[in-house]
Formats: sequence, structure tokens, C-alpha cells
Amino acid sequence: MNKKVWHPLLDFLEMDAGEESGVSEWIDSGETDLLTMDVAVQLQGAFLAISKYRMRNLAMLHQKPRIADSSFQHNNLYHAWLNIHKMFHCSKEELSDALKLNGFFEDIFTLPLTKQRKAEFVETYERFLQAVFELETQQEQTESVGKTEPEESIRLKQEVEQETVASLETTVLVEESSSFQSPKTFIEQLTVLQTSSIESVVHADVFTNFQHYMHVERPIQKQFIAALETAEASSEANLIMLCGSVGDGKSHLISYVQEAFPKLLNSDSCFIHNDSTESYNYSEDELETLERVLAPFEEGALAPKTTVIAINLGVLHNFYMKHEHTGNFEKVLRVIKKSEVFTTQQDYYYEENDHATLLNFAGVQPYELSVEGIQSSFFNDIIERVSRPSNENPFYRLWEKEWNAGERTAAHINYHLLQDEKMRHALVKVLVEAMIKRKLFLSTRALYNLLYDVLVPLDNKHTVQPEQLLPYLLFERPDRSDLLHALHELDPIKRRDERFDERLSEYMLTSEPIAMIKQYLTDDESYLKLWESEDYMDESYLKLFLRHYYLLNHDHLNERYHQFLTYLYHYYIGEGGVIGDFFDYLDQVVRSWIGSPIDGYLYIQPLSKNEYSVAVPFKGEQDIGEQYGQFHNEDTLSRFMPELTVGYNVEDTPVLISLDYTLFELIIHVAEGLRPGQQDYNEAIQFMEFYKELIRQTDQTNDLIIVHRETNHIMRIKKPRFARGGKTYEVETVK
Repeated sequence: MNKKVWHPLLDFLEMDAGEESGVSEWIDSGETDLLTMDVAVQLQGAFLAISKYRMRNLAMLHQKPRIADSSFQHNNLYHAWLNIHKMFHCSKEELSDALKLNGFFEDIFTLPLTKQRKAEFVETYERFLQAVFELETQQEQTESVGKTEPEESIRLKQEVEQETVASLETTVLVEESSSFQSPKTFIEQLTVLQTSSIESVVHADVFTNFQHYMHVERPIQKQFIAALETAEASSEANLIMLCGSVGDGKSHLISYVQEAFPKLLNSDSCFIHNDSTESYNYSEDELETLERVLAPFEEGALAPKTTVIAINLGVLHNFYMKHEHTGNFEKVLRVIKKSEVFTTQQDYYYEENDHATLLNFAGVQPYELSVEGIQSSFFNDIIERVSRPSNENPFYRLWEKEWNAGERTAAHINYHLLQDEKMRHALVKVLVEAMIKRKLFLSTRALYNLLYDVLVPLDNKHTVQPEQLLPYLLFERPDRSDLLHALHELDPIKRRDERFDERLSEYMLTSEPIAMIKQYLTDDESYLKLWESEDYMDESYLKLFLRHYYLLNHDHLNERYHQFLTYLYHYYIGEGGVIGDFFDYLDQVVRSWIGSPIDGYLYIQPLSKNEYSVAVPFKGEQDIGEQYGQFHNEDTLSRFMPELTVGYNVEDTPVLISLDYTLFELIIHVAEGLRPGQQDYNEAIQFMEFYKELIRQTDQTNDLIIVHRETNHIMRIKKPRFARGGKTYEVETVK
């Protein structure tokens, strides 16, 4: 930790080095490891203030309007920095560090503050401070020539003083020119995969060579081109909306089509608005900007004839909710409502009367489901492009050069492993497994970042260790991202499996580990060399072996997961026989969830310490969600939710529940004999509510069972069909 670099921050915060505060005390200690959560939160506030200060400085430098202060909020700094780079041309390095810091602060309350994260954070923050305050220092030195009094220190609330434009312009130009240098090493090339890399942040008007190489065609690309062709042939004003989530490829698709089909998408006939990187007016918020962009289409203006908007669903939803009450933008709201973009998995909608097309990236899963299981051609194509042995591949060119020169770092070996088709397919399968089991969304940008995290260990030494290799890193870096945290939770080391135990025993007893590695894993010579060590019985080697074995045998070691996929597929294609088998499980679980005193009756609430328990007759008929059979003519599915919607019709009222993998797994376990405990009840709140609703809809006025818990004496209270002698109910002893 360089204390000198941090002193301008104290000036900025109007603190003295010895002043009592978390930040100043930490800086004074000079110890990175003493960084606490409280100090990190204070530094987050400082980062917000410095970001705003930097924007003001650059706005004055370039003599351009400032970005509105309202854009500088903790939840919007990512976009604010993209706008700073786009409008004021800060360097790629500065943007990269700012995005890294923003990512750190976004995860500050969800990921542990490990020693590794502290070190990375401090290193990045120091570079960021140097980039911001070094320019100020150079300016002050220029302005102080001939002056007898020093300039006032930078203050948090101080407006930026008049700057020497020429001096700063020179510095910025030097920074900017250096940022475009091509990577010189394989590791440098891999860094473009990081989320913080400028290459991973796509602007709609820029399409780099790297992005061109990494481009993978998706079905939505054809739909977008078709929509542009329809708009071109039309004599009316047209609107095309690309909707989705952050990092899902909207900007990438626009920039690709601009380059590949310039006649369809150009500034003469189209107005392009990308809500993640652009603002129509920097004094407006995002909804005001969207209103300005949509106004020409709403009013039927023909210049430009076509409006293309890339927009996140959250922003679109806020726009819809706002104007649903104002009565404005009737045409746009009509299109949004008819598309059902917020409630369905529909990926394409065209409104002919209003000349509007809505393409929804979130409407299509990045993976496909078929009778053979699940795969992701999109993820596989991206990983294949990174690892493809071709001179067109910038990663492979540098790797091959260094590999042939004898480089054998962990990153080089990991990349070699990734070139194996089996490893690529295994990696894709485990990524999709994590997405389905933990209900995660994996954007293209996040996939790039994950590839970097599993290829490049923090300590990329020439002496390779087991914990540096891809199968190990994949399950051992929970602090790097939400996806890696999910994979850590699914770590095969935590599983109890008979086949795992067999492999482990075999490994523990072998005197020839290399023969086992060849038999079960790979014959890659660079990988085998690791197992020549006398330490092959260490825990790290055992973990590497089992994790690698799991990856290559994923299908056979995940029977419950693949059972879920089988039911899921047959649910959507409408195969009643297979779904009927699942209802056998569900019927059994409904009976055993709380319990049943006799056949046909269910307890109305969990058994307690009360003297008596009450049960009611349950006569619900099996029922199923409207998605059942939705794709009965399709072999491969991509527009679906990984959930089964099933239940019962009780007294002509459908009572349904959507089962994700977690609930499905619990149901199968209970059906196979696991007695649900309090922990199961706590985790399965949704199923508990489903059970309660079944009871609520059941007629409780004509027939009841009362059980005396101590004696297990069972009485039945029933309303007779024809009451005689003034009798309202009949009571009989059942047991």
C-alpha cells in the first residue's frame, strides 16, 4: 500500500492524516489487510464524489456540458462512467479501473472481504487515484509558476477552478494513445475478457476487431435484420425495440449490424438510441431521455423514419408504469402491452398497425432443452472462439507463440485444456446446471469474465500447482462472481456419491497416479507432468482429480438433475405419460407433507403440542399449468422457464405451484422417504403455502376427522345427507 498515493484523497475529504476517522486511520497504518467494511463503505462514498469531480474537470477541459449530477448515484455509476468515457474521452485504463471499483462496491455486502479482494481493491483504487489526481498535480505545478501562495486543496464541495487546457490536453492524449496498444503477451490478451476491460463494454457505434472475431450469430439477429427490412420497405414511421438485461448483447448486435448491413442501419434513415451508453441530453434522467427519443415515432414523424432502441426491461417497465397513468405515448404503450414482454417468454412481437417490433433478449434462454438433455450452442460457440486453434484467433496466436517457446504457466496449461472439446462441453454443462439450480442469468459479458477467472489464477507461477488449474478454479473462487459463488455451492467435493467414493478409494490406493489420470481424465502431457510430484496424495491433488472427473462425467453423476430436465422437456411438449409419473411423486408428497391419519384425509396444519389434530377429506383432481404442451411440435426448446407448474383442481378452483429445481428435488426426496423437518418447512415456504391453499379450498363443513394425539383415537364428524330428529352431525369412531 502506497500511503503517498492516498494523501490527495484525504485532502479531497478535508481530512488530516492524523485525524480520527476510519479512512485516515487506515491510510495512516499503511496496511492493506486492515481494510474494514466500514472503511470500504466510506471509500465508496469518496469514489462517488471523485467520479463527479472527474466529470466536472473533463467537462471544463473539453468545454462541453456537464453530465447531470443526478446521474451520479451508487446504482448508476456504471453507466455514468461509460458516459464519461464516451463524451469526454477519459483513457481506457481509467475507465477500466473505475468499472472495477464500481463492481467491487456493488458486491460489498454480498461477497466476503477476503485478503485477495482487499489487495486487488487497493491496487485498483491507487491506480484510479493516480489517474485522477496526477493530472491535477501537473496542472497545479504549471499554474504555480511565479505565484507566492499555493492553490487551495481539492474540496469535496468545491467547484473546479479554471484549468490550463493545453497542459491537460497533452496528458489526456498521451493516456489515450497508450491505451490502444495491442496486447504483447498471452496473459495481456486474456485480460480483454474481464468485465472491467473496455473491450467487454460495447458501444453501439463502435465494433472492434476483437468483437468482430467473437461475434456469434443468434436467432434474434435474423429477427432484427428482418425487422429492419420491414421498416425500410414501409412508408410509415417505424419503431424497433431491443429489450433485455445488462450485458446480454443488445449493443453488440446493433454495432455488428451497422458494420455488416450499413444500408439497413445507418444514421441517414435510422435514429439509434442505446440506453446503457447514451443520453439524448445530459441534463435529463433516463425516462426523460426515452420520452424525447420516442416522441418522433409517437407523432408519426418520418425523419428519421426508423427509431431503434436498445433498452433494459427495467427502464422500459418504469416508462410503461409512468405513462399508463399520464395517458401519453398511447401508441408505444399499446405495443408494449400487446407484446406481454413483462409476463411471457415471447422473444418477438410485431404490431402491424403501429409499425412496431419488439425483440426480447430475455425471452430466449441461452441454452436449449431436448429429449437428449440440455446444452448451449451459444455458450459453446463463444468458448470455442476463445480456444479455437486458428491464426484468426488473437488468443491462440499469442498462446501458440509462447507455448512453442516453452511457456508452461498454469494459464497456458488451462488454455490447452480448454482446447479439448470434451472439456468445453463439460464446462458449458456445469454452467447451465448452476444457472438452473440457482436461478441465475449469465450474460455474454459475465461469461467472458468467468473464462478469465478459470484460465488465469491470481498467482500464475511457472511452478504449476493443482489449485491453479481450471477444474480446481471453477469451484474454488466464490468471491469472484455470483456464478462462481453458485458453482462453489455445487462443488462435487461436497457430494456423497458411491461412484465418487470408488474413485477416491482407487486413487488413495494407487501407486501409479499418472496411469489413473490417463484412464479417467486426460493424456495431456503438460497436465500429466503435474502428477509426477511426490505430493500427489495431498488434498489439493485429490480435489483436482475429483473435480476434473466430475466435469467429464457430469451426466452420469447428476441423475436427479437430469430427471428434472426430463420432466421439464416432456411438460413443455405435452407428454402426459411422463408427467403422470411425476404426479405419483406429488400425490405422495401432499399426503406425507404434514401427514394423513387415514387414506383420503389430510391434516389441516402441522402436528403440534395440542391435544387434538384435525384432518379433512381431500378430493383434488390433478391439474397442470397452461404452459403444458406449449411446444408440442418442437424437438428443441429455447423459450421456456425451467419450472414445472402443477397442482390440483379443488372444488372447481385450480391450485397450482411452479416448481423450480430446488422444490423439485425436495419433493422427490420426500416421496422417497425423507420426512420433512423444520428446516424443510422453512426453505419450502412456497410449497407450504401451496399446501395451505389446498386445505383452504377443501370443503371443511361436511366431513372432519379428529385425532386424539396421546391415544391415537380417531373420530369422524360428518353431516348426514338426510338429517333426522334434529341431528346436525353424526359422530363415529374410526379407530
